[in-house]
Amino acid sequence: MDVRLGQSGRAERASRERSVVAAVRLLCAVAIAAVGATACSSSTPTTSTASRPSANVITADEIAKASVQNAFEAVQKLRPNMLRRPTIASANAQSRGEIVVYIDNTRYGAVDNLRQIPASTIAAVRYFSASESQLKWGSGHPGGVIEVLTKR
Repeated sequence: MDVRLGQSGRAERASRERSVVAAVRLLCAVAIAAVGATACSSSTPTTSTASRPSANVITADEIAKASVQNAFEAVQKLRPNMLRRPTIASANAQSRGEIVVYIDNTRYGAVDNLRQIPASTIAAVRYFSASESQLKWGSGHPGGVIEVLTKR
């Protein structure tokens, strides 16, 4: 570049720099507006998750509509997979892990004890896998947990 720019050369260079800066600013503004419009736009889901029941949760409304007498019947009728004990691999052999029942976070025993819980008292029933139940209640739940939350 020629070091001996005259006054007109310096003015031309300054004008080009201002044009480049203005173009960059305009480009940034357009990009920010596009990102903002995308982030703020709402999308309508194609399928509703509200109508699809959870595989691991039974609500009081579902139990009321199912016309069952106790928690065992509710689980058996609405989510029979909760009653299927997983196969546990151990060093000696494969065995079936027993599912443990909890009521309001208190250990209640074996799955058959669900028959003692009246359906009208249930707020929700939830199945926890072995790993989930270990995080919540500690070890000793190789088949997972069925937790019953009662209406209070």
